[in-house]
Amino acid sequence: MGNTLVCIPCFNEEKNIPRTIRLIRDTGFNGKILVIDDGSTDKTSRVATENGAEVIQMKRNVGKAAAIFAAFKEGIRRNVSAVITFDADMIKIPKRDFEILEHEAKQATAANKAMMTMAFLSENGGIKYLSADITGVRSYSRNALLKALGSKYKGKVKGFGIEQFLNMELGGKGNCVGFHSDFEAGAPLRLGERQSKEIHLTLKRLKKRVREINEIRLAQIKERWKQRALQPKPPMDSQTKALLRKLRKMGAKVTIPRSKKI
Repeated sequence: MGNTLVCIPCFNEEKNIPRTIRLIRDTGFNGKILVIDDGSTDKTSRVATENGAEVIQMKRNVGKAAAIFAAFKEGIRRNVSAVITFDADMIKIPKRDFEILEHEAKQATAANKAMMTMAFLSENGGIKYLSADITGVRSYSRNALLKALGSKYKGKVKGFGIEQFLNMELGGKGNCVGFHSDFEAGAPLRLGERQSKEIHLTLKRLKKRVREINEIRLAQIKERWKQRALQPKPPMDSQTKALLRKLRKMGAKVTIPRSKKI
């Protein structure tokens, strides 16, 4: 353990993938770069291989979530200390910011922590992320990969809802850090209607599940109180009753429970 795996999920990115691979190499990174081709219909896989990357080719287009999970599984299989994901249309990858992502993940793996580090991308051509939460540039420790893959919500995540899923699973206090970087990508907000719908439906399913869990917990609490209320109340002695009556005369709102005389 100790090595880093850089993963690039993509779909029909034959024009952008060579630049992104070159930018990663320009940081001085000489480890493995893995392109997860999500059923592209162009030459993405061939171009990625020609530029020195390894490729996992999905049989059909199943969405970004499946590509990310495939990257996580490969990171576990290779027993790496850090997995870093990049968008396929990167324009700028500063060496310092790349090193921050790698260092945070490796340090967390050494400490046996589930840590996710998020890089908030800079403005590009007047376009900004609506929310830093949807950035695709992130790094993960080994335990973070295991936690995400072991989530009971994993099967409910589709397409571009993966970022929100990861925020929910790995975004707890002390398990997630973010920094404003000089990374730049092509057009992070230009999501199609299908992708926007996927995000909406994924969040809707997750919120529904959270409501269901809260309802179950509330029912359990009510049942405990009901059982407690059915239990016989201990009898009160005359001294306690006299004190309660005195407090009531002084204006205090006190209810004297009925009980058998001792």
